Amino acid sequence: MKILWICPTWPYPPTIGSKVRVMNLLKPLSERHDITLLSFINPSEDDSNIDVLKGLCRVRTIPFTNNPENYSLLNLLPYGVFGYTCQEMSRAIDEEISCDDYQVMIFEHLSMAQYLPHSFPGLKVLSLYDVESDQYRSLSKNKKGIKKRIWTYLEFLKLRHYETTVVDQFDLCLTVSKEDQDFFQKNTKGVFVEIPMGMDTSEYSPPSKTLSNSKHVSFLGALDYGANIEAVLYFYEEVFPKVQEEIPGCLFQIIGRRPPLEIQKLAENPQVIVTGTVEDIRPYLEKTSVFVSPIWAGAGSKTKIITAMASGLPIVSTTKGLEGVKCTPGADVLVADNADEFARTVITLLHDESLRSQVAALARKSAIKNYDMKVVADRFESFMRERILQLPGH
Repeated sequence: MKILWICPTWPYPPTIGSKVRVMNLLKPLSERHDITLLSFINPSEDDSNIDVLKGLCRVRTIPFTNNPENYSLLNLLPYGVFGYTCQEMSRAIDEEISCDDYQVMIFEHLSMAQYLPHSFPGLKVLSLYDVESDQYRSLSKNKKGIKKRIWTYLEFLKLRHYETTVVDQFDLCLTVSKEDQDFFQKNTKGVFVEIPMGMDTSEYSPPSKTLSNSKHVSFLGALDYGANIEAVLYFYEEVFPKVQEEIPGCLFQIIGRRPPLEIQKLAENPQVIVTGTVEDIRPYLEKTSVFVSPIWAGAGSKTKIITAMASGLPIVSTTKGLEGVKCTPGADVLVADNADEFARTVITLLHDESLRSQVAALARKSAIKNYDMKVVADRFESFMRERILQLPGH
């Protein structure tokens, strides 16, 4: 198949969940399909990161410039969609489909749905990462200050309207979790399939016995994302002190890009490590004894959990943090939904090496079965071929 794949951010290096998703579908699919990647890109992006993708497919880039100061509360487009509005991207898409015979167009993320050319006769695919409006509804209840609560609630209303209407314009929509698929099928007329977050499981391996006894408790996630900030602060304020009382040498390692000042300040505590942006997360995961995901907001498939599972780490998560993840709570991932229970579970794992090993081994086995990128890519390709046959003229 000849595919035009349109992305809001350059997917390499795959440092956040959305980039991981694209790369781990693109790599196996590029081996048997003719793919053009059309993507926004930061003007300062390293040329070597562009060259990596050129080894997989044809690439075309559009410099990204966000102009949030032009946004008004009266704008009907959600803020996160408006920020990706660009005439140059529209022209590039028109040029591509007018001079090449594409069979499939894939639009990554809700923000890129605005570029759908309705005259395109082939398969139109929208890849969704979560029910974005749910995050804003949750955050609107917890924001400090009436102005922030009002702004966040208005964004929830705009997103809920946009994401439940725009999807009907596509032939196939991808969700990363069964929960998200159920939501959209209930509230829209679109065709949805669950395509979970794929991982190159061969790139991850369990930490050595020496490193796994390091007493590092780790969190992984993009720290410019509200739900992750909330999770880190909750663990630090409500859970970590209880763990320290029992295990004084325990360290809290926070791995993730763009930590805001409130997260950076946590490193003033000598038992907290804030890594900031790292090129390779694996050395940090190898130091981890217990991985935590105290998520209370957001949806979709949690890349952090899947990465930890593939890395053979014992995981403690809230129930919310496991939404969209194929696992067996209480077996390959342990669940705790209040601070006392969360602390007790972390402490138990830190004290019990045998239990850590048992939970970690089950987690890695589950990741390989459900999330290996070749398995996920084959599933996606099968759905695309099936929907193409259902289009008019086929």
